[in-house]
Amino acid sequence: MNRLEPRKRTMHTLIPALAARAGRPYAAFGTMAGEGQPQIQVQVALNLFDAGLEPAEAVSAPRVRVNPAGDVLWVEADYPGAAELNRGASPTVELLPPRDQRLGHAQALIVDGADSWRAGADPRAEGSVEFSSA
Repeated sequence: MNRLEPRKRTMHTLIPALAARAGRPYAAFGTMAGEGQPQIQVQVALNLFDAGLEPAEAVSAPRVRVNPAGDVLWVEADYPGAAELNRGASPTVELLPPRDQRLGHAQALIVDGADSWRAGADPRAEGSVEFSSA
């Protein structure tokens, strides 16, 4: 259980990550979701790097995660194959509404060059990407 106790370290509330391409900064991304953070971080990374999604698409894509008790797989209803996962009303799979808060929050930024970047803020949270010229 993730809670404050004497001599116990709590789980971090954020997982930031930086990625480089050809030795130069390429991406910054991170998640919030307590014990679900590593699960969400991997999904965002796969969306960015393997699927080649834009940052906004990568952080808003449907997700899955094991619930905090570790006994149920939470699946957003619009996740590919969600209906098949839930077929047979298995008690180990629970379909959640799309963009459910329990699937955490993420943000991502891709650097396109010295003065250019693309970013995305998770629609599951109150956040946005603001562009300014400084």
